[in-house]
Amino acid sequence: MNTMFRLLILSLVLTTTSVGQTIDFEAVATPGDLGWYTFPFQTGQQLMSAYPNTISDWMPHYPTLLNFGNAISPFTGQGNVLEMKVSGTYIEFGPLNSGSCLFKAREANWWGYPPQFTVRIYNSSHNQQGSDYTQNLGSSWATYVVPTAVPTGGYIRIYCNNFYNFYVDDIVAGGGPVPVELTSFRSYLKDDQVELQWTTATELNNFGFEIERSTNGDDWSMLGFVEGHGTSFVPRQYSFRDETLDRSSLELYYRLKQVDRDGTTEYSNVLRVALTAPSSVNLTAYPQPFAGNLNLDITSGTSEQITITLYNSAMQKVATLYEGVADGSMTMTIPTMDLRDGSYFLIVNHANGETQVQKLLHLQSR
Repeated sequence: MNTMFRLLILSLVLTTTSVGQTIDFEAVATPGDLGWYTFPFQTGQQLMSAYPNTISDWMPHYPTLLNFGNAISPFTGQGNVLEMKVSGTYIEFGPLNSGSCLFKAREANWWGYPPQFTVRIYNSSHNQQGSDYTQNLGSSWATYVVPTAVPTGGYIRIYCNNFYNFYVDDIVAGGGPVPVELTSFRSYLKDDQVELQWTTATELNNFGFEIERSTNGDDWSMLGFVEGHGTSFVPRQYSFRDETLDRSSLELYYRLKQVDRDGTTEYSNVLRVALTAPSSVNLTAYPQPFAGNLNLDITSGTSEQITITLYNSAMQKVATLYEGVADGSMTMTIPTMDLRDGSYFLIVNHANGETQVQKLLHLQSR
């Protein structure tokens, strides 16, 4: 089967609107440097030294320490995480910008009982704002959004409520991210269809994305909807395919309408996709898989300059198989007995900038 596709355009925009203060504990270079049970004072001092503009106080009688996540099997790849232990232990962050506070947390699961934390919000004079926010923790990472907003110059304090350990990471305070931090938005013209791909770094109460299209950049219509991931601190990838191109225009425009769970919306940047006339050149490579020789059938309804190149799986050029005019029909046989077994890519470059790609497999008979 011919698996050629056309890649015509790659557009990239960056829309970041995060204004919060983020603490992920990676500023501490060496795991374990923050002490253990014997040195709680040293632990707190080193935390404040690592985050001088964010960590403002800690409970000195029992340790609040950092553990290196890669050394603990449930947290492979997590990096440094803050460990809270012993009832009454707390750590305080501030002064902060005004806004929301959210963070990731999970139990240490050492004792078989659910740990519990409490968060308190203070103003710049250290007067508590709102009520305590108290939650039990489960055995997997979850995101917790504190109901009370942080006032300008205020503080947040996280307490350990019982004697069962838990971990905290990725604290975003004082503004936090807006509902979605969009880090990329791309468009591809493929098989006479437009494929949109986008990535988010963080999401807060993200209901999803409405995909909108326009033929003039002013009048928009909704094409479809892609569900979001709610609240997330890890990169998320999305895609949508427009299978019914409107060719009444020589170009199309696309944008994302991000929708919060409370109905708030925000638009992405706009992508422009130029619609070129599809190539009349058809290339068939056989047999598949091939060994010894590769046959190419090339047919074209118009006279067109093309270049056919073979690449290996590492996208290193192996050979230029044809460079010239495609007009009518022609067949070529390419000797391939010197090729190693494996995957190859047949790439056809057209004078109008269009590219066709076909994946091949070389497999010697045994």
